[in-house]
Amino acid sequence: MAADNVMEATVTDFELEVAPESLLRISTQKLNEYVELLKLKQDHPDFESEINAQLSSFTKDHLPLSDYPEEFTISDIHQIGDTRLEADSLELFTLGFTVHTNSKTFKDSVLTRVSSKLDYTQYTEAVTVKKVTFLKFTDK
Repeated sequence: MAADNVMEATVTDFELEVAPESLLRISTQKLNEYVELLKLKQDHPDFESEINAQLSSFTKDHLPLSDYPEEFTISDIHQIGDTRLEADSLELFTLGFTVHTNSKTFKDSVLTRVSSKLDYTQYTEAVTVKKVTFLKFTDK
């Protein structure tokens, strides 16, 4: 290819919009990862400090999920209500799910925050990075 045929790209050429259904998919995946870490902590208490360090990347709050009895599972993860745009790069919504334990089945939910930032890679392209964290509900 001749030097005069080089294509130049600007940062905006590579910015990606994440569709709402993708946010739900990403959040569902992160919630499942969080639950798997909780189960690992229950099964291997000798690794509690290492697992707690990983759990802290998902939330700084003490969520009811962490108090479920051993052998729990979750299913039917879905969004409840609309997504609220709190800032240009911060979205909040509620994830609902069904909890199954050895003795009962019940519904629960968690407040989900998705923050976005541009990550500049290789100086010419920008990729939107989404970080999912979970928050406990607060009384207002």
